[in-house]
Amino acid sequence: MVKENRVYVLPAGIQAAPGIRYLRTGLYLGDIGKKGQFEPSQALAMTLSAAICPCSIDLPVSDDRVIRYLKGETLDVDDLVTPKAKGWQLVCVDGFALGWGKLSGGTLKNKYCTGWRWM
Repeated sequence: MVKENRVYVLPAGIQAAPGIRYLRTGLYLGDIGKKGQFEPSQALAMTLSAAICPCSIDLPVSDDRVIRYLKGETLDVDDLVTPKAKGWQLVCVDGFALGWGKLSGGTLKNKYCTGWRWM
């Protein structure tokens, strides 16, 4: 279901009734941007794991990049990806999802939810 450029998936067999305002309508998958590109949501990230998401970067808990990611910093991940890899990546720690990053040229732009970032 698409509502105001926001994409949701509803449980099977359920349809949104017209005229009723819902606080949450299924799982919020993400937004469709001005250029028609899909931007995944933090809610979607929290339902995934490194085991089921092929486009993921899985960091060990001891890696200093985990804290840097949680602070909202851009990460150098040349050692974890192929040179030509790019696009949205699920950032995980020991298989558990933290959020999203956008990969380009071995650099991961942080897309972690701004309200959750460490100060």
